[in-house]
Amino acid sequence: MARIGTSGAGEPRRPVPRRAAAPGCGRLAYYSHWITQPGRPRRYDTRFFVAEAPAAQTPSHDNSETIGHVWIRPAEALERHRRGKMHLVFPTIKTLESIAVSDNAAALMEFARSPRKMPAMAPRSAATREGTKLLVPGDFAYAEVGKLDRRARARPLARSCPAPWCSCRKKCGASPPPTPAS
Repeated sequence: MARIGTSGAGEPRRPVPRRAAAPGCGRLAYYSHWITQPGRPRRYDTRFFVAEAPAAQTPSHDNSETIGHVWIRPAEALERHRRGKMHLVFPTIKTLESIAVSDNAAALMEFARSPRKMPAMAPRSAATREGTKLLVPGDFAYAEVGKLDRRARARPLARSCPAPWCSCRKKCGASPPPTPAS
């Protein structure tokens, strides 16, 4: 007897024999939740989990959603990314940075299983003198960027005000905010 699921693309996955080893879900610990900022061409709403792999574990990938793998420490992945040898996206970089500070897997698992605030990490873009910077909850000015940039809000405001910079939801005739001098 086999079970059949679908991949993210809707294509059938290979049947999994019922006698196959069951995943060790009890070893998983919920680590973080990331949501793409509104307006991006590709959106995601994903959760990161951590687990300590058994010593004799052999990693593999499904060759559809995951097309390759490497078994390295978080700090090594970040270093490869800095050198341009490995492409990582912002949520993965930030997650690896936070994992890399743990002394060992046991300390990471203890932290991940501890009661703590876990806000959804929804990056917001901010214009700086050096260019665009992504901010996450807890960063300086994160809340302000959310108030100033209507694209950073989860839901667009229903508006009747003709001023695109105004969020009053009525015809107020407000003047646009001053443009910062360059």
